[in-house]
This record gives sequence, C-alpha cells and structure tokens, in this order.
Amino acid sequence: MAPNKRSVIWQLFDKNKDNNKVKCKLCSSVYKYVGNTTTLVKHIRKRHLVQYSEAIGQNLPRELNENVPEQICTNSLISGAEAGQIQNDIILPPSQIRNVTESNEPPPKRPKQMRLIAPTKINQKVGDDALLDLIVLDMQPLQIVENEGFKKYSLRLNPDYVLPSRKKLTQMLEDKYKICRSEVIGKLQSVEHIALTTDIWSSDS
Repeated sequence: MAPNKRSVIWQLFDKNKDNNKVKCKLCSSVYKYVGNTTTLVKHIRKRHLVQYSEAIGQNLPRELNENVPEQICTNSLISGAEAGQIQNDIILPPSQIRNVTESNEPPPKRPKQMRLIAPTKINQKVGDDALLDLIVLDMQPLQIVENEGFKKYSLRLNPDYVLPSRKKLTQMLEDKYKICRSEVIGKLQSVEHIALTTDIWSSDS
C-alpha cells in the first residue's frame, strides 16, 4: 500500500503505480522516489519558485496529522543543516526528530534564515504591453509568439502570463498604433513651429 502523503510538496507531484518514481505535475520531470522528498523540494524551489512559495504557505488539513506512517529518514541521508532547510516541507515523527537532535555529533551551526523571494506576478495587460515593445523596438516578426523556444522562455519567466496568438497580436499592434498616432497629433497641435530633416539614400545594387 502506498504511504499517505503528508508533505504539501505532494500537491505538485504524482507517483507511478510501482510507487518508486514521481513525476512533476508542472513540467513532467521524473525522479526516483527513495522515501523522502528532499530531491523533490529542491526541484520545485529551483524550477517552480512561485508554486513552491504558494504551497508552503498553505496549512495542512488536520486529518493528515493522524495515523500517518513514518517516513524513512536517517541521519546519513539528512544532516542537521539540511533538515533545517526543508523543515517546512518534510514532516518527521517525534521519534525521528529526537534521533537527529540527540546525535553524538556536535550540534551544527544554526543556518542563516533565507528569505524566498518569488517572481513578481504580472497581469495580462502589463505582459502584453511588454511584448508589443519587444516587437516594435527590436523589429521582431509576429510569428515569434508561435516559436516553441520563445513559448518556453515566456513560461519560465512567468507561468501566469498567457502569450497572445499571432492574430490577436496583429490586432494589438494596430490598436497600439492608433493610440500612439493620437498622442503624436495631440502634441503637434500645441507646437507653433516644427523643423523636418530628410535623408535621401539609394543603393547601387
């Protein structure tokens, strides 16, 4: 029988039928499960920091604190410093905690508290405006939103932002042009004099 899941980290992973491998729900990465969630925690903190921060901020249901088999955890697998880093994600039974604290080894130095800073979430409009600036300033083709590499890049930067389709991006550019055109006309109406300079260029080819 598969062990009950106590750590909130299991909200982001699924186990296979043999209960010896787990797969990330966010990116489908597969890891070997050896009885503790250290590797899984490191993966989520490195690759999915926003979801990790949200997960550890949730309270576990009360019923998960009762009649749960102890997880396999030995001093050779988790040191005092490592236990301090993952204490919010792996819940150990009292007997295991005593084994760690009452070890004959000298007590490790208390690790410095680390503050996790999750990427700032952006709304759809802010992301769309930034994408339009990229297209206009760098003269990028509209099909960039269909490129797989750019899709993955955008997803890693902010999973909450949804890339617009090429058709929608075209309409967004037209709307942006109308706004900029109106602003320029408004500024010119308040100007008494204006000087224009042109440069004539031709190619020998």
